[in-house]
Amino acid sequence: VEALVKGGALDVVAAQLRAAGEAIEGGGGVLIPATDAADYLETEPPPHDPVLDGVFEMGDKVELIGASKRRKSFAAIEMAVHVATGRDWLGLKIPQRRRVQYVNLELKADWIHRRIRRACRAHGIDPAALRGWLCVLNARGRGATVRAQLVELARRDRAELVIVDPRYKLHLPGEAENAGEGVQGVLDLLDSVAESGPAVLGVHHDPKGDSGDRAIQ
Repeated sequence: VEALVKGGALDVVAAQLRAAGEAIEGGGGVLIPATDAADYLETEPPPHDPVLDGVFEMGDKVELIGASKRRKSFAAIEMAVHVATGRDWLGLKIPQRRRVQYVNLELKADWIHRRIRRACRAHGIDPAALRGWLCVLNARGRGATVRAQLVELARRDRAELVIVDPRYKLHLPGEAENAGEGVQGVLDLLDSVAESGPAVLGVHHDPKGDSGDRAIQ
């Protein structure tokens, strides 16, 4: 109520309430079950289900990290169109094509349009090869809404790889993008997306500055 009186956005307050409710529920209730490790010896684990062979598979969380202006979004778009069309990328095998959801939180819709169009033209990818396999959520300025809805959005679009670009745009007002109290809620969200089935990749940058010890790769 206090946040709303002070002019807080409704979707931001709703996301904060949801996170608080989940935190309360996590403190009690049914205990987490335990597995007897001997059971692992008597059964075969599920086979690997790689998205990018030797790098990550379905249900994994991945970070694409680099300094500012190092073409992270360029790499993420390249990965998206290759995974969506089942084409090997940078010498890495993509065993099968996957439905990709690209969550654009920073670029204007016109610019993501231009970049994907140019990437596909460069690789000879036509609309028929891509249709139904890569969807783009243009959500610049709507990070709090995406944070509240991402699991449902991924499920709606039947996404097998969710790319969030950039990850820090999911932080709520007042949350520091590289401090523990700010990162926890976002990482919990990515956990939830991954636990629902897809692989999820966050595009993230080093803290800005010149000192050599700020690189986090």
